[in-house]
Amino acid sequence: MAFQFLPEISDPRSVIVLAATTAMPMVIGLFVMAGVIGAGLSTANGGALAVSAVFGRNILHRNIILPLQRRKARKLGVSVDELTVDWHVLDNRLLWWARFMLIPVMAFSAWLAYVKPEPGIMLVLAFDVVFAGCLVPLTLGIYWKKANRYGALAAVIIGSVLRLILFFSVGNPAFGIFYIPEHLAGLDTLIPPVVSLLVMVPVCLLTQKQDPPKHGVISESPTEEQVARAEHY
Repeated sequence: MAFQFLPEISDPRSVIVLAATTAMPMVIGLFVMAGVIGAGLSTANGGALAVSAVFGRNILHRNIILPLQRRKARKLGVSVDELTVDWHVLDNRLLWWARFMLIPVMAFSAWLAYVKPEPGIMLVLAFDVVFAGCLVPLTLGIYWKKANRYGALAAVIIGSVLRLILFFSVGNPAFGIFYIPEHLAGLDTLIPPVVSLLVMVPVCLLTQKQDPPKHGVISESPTEEQVARAEHY
């Protein structure tokens, strides 16, 4: 449609907007623009809530609050279950923590939008970072019996960071060995998962004693009681 109605367009990223405002009937153009705005708001909303929930649950609750409770239990010489902690109340605070973490997440998002006002490219980059960092750990975690936590963390970190570096290196010779010419754009998406694989395999093999693999858990079905107890540990 753009080739037919907008043959001399200078910025291909404005195709949808120009097509909706110049090449379509006004009513249809309004629906197209409303759909674009709605999709953008929905994606932003879901992403912000997901990131805030991860920070609140996986980082704040699991890696700060619970370790403090374990440390307190060790000092008192009791088990975590014997502490006078209302775990139900503690778990209910997760919603509050997620809402609280939404503030810095949205502040960072606003700053990033100001610095790089290209939401389409940022959305593609977000999915690419997940692809680069998580494809290999998720795949090997299921199909390779020697996969462990250290290797997975190394693969996630290296793959994600490399994808971010390569995003800025395309067409920019200043990045040296990370430089990717414009005509080879696309390699910045394909290279990080390969490097992630090359990192995860040796790290897993070198850390088998420090962190024994737990491949058997993928075939286990925990009871409701075990799932409930996992919330506290």
